[in-house]
Amino acid sequence: MKCIYTTNSSNETEALAASLSSELQGKIVLLHGNLGAGKTTFVRGLARGIGLKGRVVSPTFAYEKIYGRGVNKMLHFDLYRASDHGDSLLEEELHSIFSTGTDTVLIEWPERLITHPSGVANREVITVCISNTGENSRSIVIQNEDCELLSTEDIARLYNEYHTPFHVIQHCKTVANFAVKLAKLMAKRGYSIDIQLLEQSALLHDLVRYVDFKKFDPYTWNYDVADGDREYWIHMRKMYEGKHHAKVGADILEKHGLPKTAQIVRKHDFLSIENGFSSWEEKLMYYADKRAKHDTIVSLHERLEDGKKRNVPDLLNAKCSSETDEKVFALEKEIFEATGTSL
Repeated sequence: MKCIYTTNSSNETEALAASLSSELQGKIVLLHGNLGAGKTTFVRGLARGIGLKGRVVSPTFAYEKIYGRGVNKMLHFDLYRASDHGDSLLEEELHSIFSTGTDTVLIEWPERLITHPSGVANREVITVCISNTGENSRSIVIQNEDCELLSTEDIARLYNEYHTPFHVIQHCKTVANFAVKLAKLMAKRGYSIDIQLLEQSALLHDLVRYVDFKKFDPYTWNYDVADGDREYWIHMRKMYEGKHHAKVGADILEKHGLPKTAQIVRKHDFLSIENGFSSWEEKLMYYADKRAKHDTIVSLHERLEDGKKRNVPDLLNAKCSSETDEKVFALEKEIFEATGTSL
């Protein structure tokens, strides 16, 4: 299920949520959207549709509000004040609710969770993404966790929306092609890999790569750049100053209702290998990116040396860099063993 709606007022947003209450009741609903997008308005409408009485407000300072009882019970969480790394006690409570409960659960700012609900939930997880498209108008995308794959046109629209530079897109396509090649070799040997999800994640992994370019000078690129693109990149660099492009891109993709894609994209940060990976999709995405020098697949040694010149000195001392390199080469060995070949 993937549905896209447009509303032109808070009343319309509330009415839409009320009309969807029979489809969302009893499920886990993740609400994405910027401050003021209308997440609490959506919750208010859903509560009305379920038949709950009383005032519905965002539980920002208490984290949780409970409405109703029995089959109409609704739990409303707002994680805005939770840290970027989550709250372990709150996370434990939520895991219990996700895995054993039957109540309707609504979560604002679900990107603050350490673990995505789909990993522990005993019922369907629905993503609702609310975006401002005008002073009062909103775009509302609703989909379940099994409907995350985008069309070629959808991916092109994301490139256009976030002004992804041409050479970055070419790099993404190179990474995607190589990752898919490895995945297909592994699939022939009996490994279970979501190749479509892997390809999509690779195509979007550097969606906003420009936010942390060490050297940012579009005038030196070997193609013409529109003034509008340059202005947008400067705006985004200021907005996300000090943030890694992997995290920024992942947060953006989550807000577009793509949590699985976001998780893979988040893990392509060079230092992510220090904390390990939870899936082959994450490993292949990470490794393919470490083999792509611009739009060409090169040896891992060449790519790592190039990366050090451009990025790593700001992140690691020589000893730590060497230790991280060893882990990347160990991952390469693991992938070569899984594919039955060395590429």
